[in-house]
Order: sequence, then C-alpha cells, then structure tokens
Amino acid sequence: MTFVVARPAGRWEIRESSSTPAGPRARTLATFRTLTPDIIDLARSRSTTPVDAGALRRSALRAGAPVTAGACDQAAGELLHELTAGRRP
Repeated sequence: MTFVVARPAGRWEIRESSSTPAGPRARTLATFRTLTPDIIDLARSRSTTPVDAGALRRSALRAGAPVTAGACDQAAGELLHELTAGRRP
C-alpha cells in the first residue's frame, strides 16, 4: 500500500507499507515538493507492488500536498482558456 506523508520544510514523501514478522514497516519511494507524473513514475519504479497513479494523487490531495494537473486535465484547461478567449479549436 502506498501513501503520502508530510515532512518538514514543505516536503512530502510517497511511502510503501508492508508486513514483516517484526510488524509493519514503511519505506520511502520518493520525496517531492509538488507531485508530478515524473515523481509518480519514480515511485512506481521503486515499489514492490503495483502503484495506482490516481489513488496516489488522491492520497496526496487528502494529505494536503500540491499536485500538478494530469495531462488530460491540463489539455482541458488549455482548451477552455482558448474557448473563453473566443478562439475556436
């Protein structure tokens, strides 16, 4: 299971928890100031289990971390901006 936690000085960590004979443990997959697709890819490459990007973004938002818009959301925003300015697609 992956989750996001706050660290000092405006930093955030993506962590992965696992069960061991000695009890639950967590390890850091990535550290960030703003969650970006590159950070998600880094966490995926270091994780021992599959990481759902959408669930990770939701976890970051619940924790209060800044999250960049996904590619689809960014493209939609640009389209709306152009339409508002009176330009046609």
